[in-house]
Amino acid sequence: MTTETKKQDDFNFQTAHRVSHANIETAKPFMKNGKPQGEPKFSGLFIIEPENPDLVRLKAEVTAMLKAKANGKTIRARRLTEEEMNAGTFIEVTVPWKSGDKEADRLKGKNNGDDSKGAIYRGQTLLKASSKYQPALSAIEGGKIVDFVTDEAKAVAGKKYFYSGAYIVPGFGLHWYKGDEGKPDGVSLYFNAALFAKNGPRLGGRQHNAAEAFKGYIGTISQEDPTGGASAEDLDDEIPF
Repeated sequence: MTTETKKQDDFNFQTAHRVSHANIETAKPFMKNGKPQGEPKFSGLFIIEPENPDLVRLKAEVTAMLKAKANGKTIRARRLTEEEMNAGTFIEVTVPWKSGDKEADRLKGKNNGDDSKGAIYRGQTLLKASSKYQPALSAIEGGKIVDFVTDEAKAVAGKKYFYSGAYIVPGFGLHWYKGDEGKPDGVSLYFNAALFAKNGPRLGGRQHNAAEAFKGYIGTISQEDPTGGASAEDLDDEIPF
């Protein structure tokens, strides 16, 4: 259980990335052990090269948000060590990305050593976003960005373009939240907009103007990473999709 704060400025990618676990046409709940958890949401898991400039910019924005709420403490996107806890100058936070290698290892362990299901994640960063509102949908057609506004157009476009495996340019809303019940504070991504860029092999609300959303860059590039150099083994292995 978390309490979210006022929405921050939108953050729009300028590069397309393959999306997995795509619930863009229809909102679906997170399934755990075959049972739905929480309310249905629109969501996507984006597979991104670690050094991609958009991801680097996003990490810088998230870092700034977390630091602003950390009261001068050093942030760590992992469980604190006993030494860090005793020092009292560190704070655990949650970020919206994780190691693709760790997720691949998790899937391999669940499938008797079969690495085929998680191979696509290896060497990548996984970025998760969700919203109870459907993201604004658009596609590049004939060299132009076409928005899908009506329910009928969204339904047709959802089946044609916004599937697991497609290459999508995403737009997000960054939200800082206060963790409840002893859970760490963190930043989550609202899934605001999805621009279809190209097809890829298939993998097993509030309105935005998507054409306007993807004009230009927002933010500055920084190499600072709020994980504090944490290894993949340190990060949370749960992907809530």
